[in-house]
Amino acid sequence: MLQYHSGDKYATPATEAKAAEYGVRGFPSIYFDGGNPAIGAGSEQSAYNAQTSKIVAALATPPSVALSAAVSFSGGITLTVAVTNTGAAALSGLKLYVVLYEDLGTAEHHYTVRDVLPPVAIGGLGSGAGQQFSVKSSYGGSQTNLQAVVFIKSASGEVLQAALAGR
Repeated sequence: MLQYHSGDKYATPATEAKAAEYGVRGFPSIYFDGGNPAIGAGSEQSAYNAQTSKIVAALATPPSVALSAAVSFSGGITLTVAVTNTGAAALSGLKLYVVLYEDLGTAEHHYTVRDVLPPVAIGGLGSGAGQQFSVKSSYGGSQTNLQAVVFIKSASGEVLQAALAGR
């Protein structure tokens, strides 16, 4: 679960832009798979129940895309990403996203977003087809506890698959 901060000391221009894109008006706000929001906390139990039901529903759907990623931190930040359509139908309008996050070592800040790279248009993938990408970040902050999440979004904005790339 990536933590995009807005209006606090952990916010960055990239996280403020993401909050504006989703129209976030309250915290905590959670968006599952690029949509399906669970806004605000309410009571802890009701928030937990709302979030858990969305996670269970998402996990019951088999992914149509396989995704793997590796990151190198020597001489800058470079990610190598492989995407394969594992479904029977062709996919179109796909985009690859890369988010760098930092574990700040506190109970509430393990997945603090530091950089959101511009999306890479994949276009279409026929059934069984794959592509490989090399993506670079110009992030200049500390890389000690930095990791990356890569994910594929469909043309509708749904996240089809995600992968972790880190040390």
